[in-house]
Amino acid sequence: MASLLNVADLRKMLRKLGPDALERAAKPALERVLAIVEAKAVELSPVDTGNLDASTVVTVESATPGRVAGTVAFSTPYAWTQHEGIDPRTGQALMPGKRTQAKPGNEFGAAGPKFLERVLRGAHQFLPEAVGSLLRDAWRGL
Repeated sequence: MASLLNVADLRKMLRKLGPDALERAAKPALERVLAIVEAKAVELSPVDTGNLDASTVVTVESATPGRVAGTVAFSTPYAWTQHEGIDPRTGQALMPGKRTQAKPGNEFGAAGPKFLERVLRGAHQFLPEAVGSLLRDAWRGL
């Protein structure tokens, strides 16, 4: 039976590899995780013309030595309004159109407001498995 690596041993191994090696492994891993977040958010985003879905931007960059940071964003001027689901002129809730209602949605609900927030709040449902797999791949690559 294989023994599990404890946290102290993992930290010691990471220190030996150094921040550059860890950063090289973390960047592609974070890109893959953010691609999952992006895809799930697009499944939930409202749709009329398709411009909102097509406006996603995923970035991953070095934050400090040995650390990476990433973002998932929708870049249309109206992305915030659609995300919040409130008409800024009237303060009333936006009603989802027929194309939005026809979207199948996903495990985080139907397409509509809070499409990115709902995915991030529910990330605990898919991130542990995804991150574990990515860490194994990155570890093998080092």
